[in-house]
Amino acid sequence: MNFFNRKIFFAFYIFIFFQNILPAAKLPHQGRVLIAGIPFHGDGQFGFALISENGDVLWNHQGGIGQEPSGSLSIFVEQGFYSIELGDLSIPGMADLSADLFETNSGMSL
Repeated sequence: MNFFNRKIFFAFYIFIFFQNILPAAKLPHQGRVLIAGIPFHGDGQFGFALISENGDVLWNHQGGIGQEPSGSLSIFVEQGFYSIELGDLSIPGMADLSADLFETNSGMSL
């Protein structure tokens, strides 16, 4: 194995190693939006945060801790219903959600 192949192998090994040590989580969430009792249809602007029992912000969709998100996520709402996976990095503006957050904090709310 030449030097270049060793570097690629080593980089790949480190990537796999850290993927297994620092697992990410996804939290499915769905909701309904009514305006004056009528289901909303279109792009909605949402902010998400996980809050401790004490009211402390433990995570927000922008990756912040200790503060509410300052920006919003655009989510399509169809006939009043929307669905999202919190922590899904394929969603623009979404931060990762550490799996250990759920292990160390019971009683969180969204």
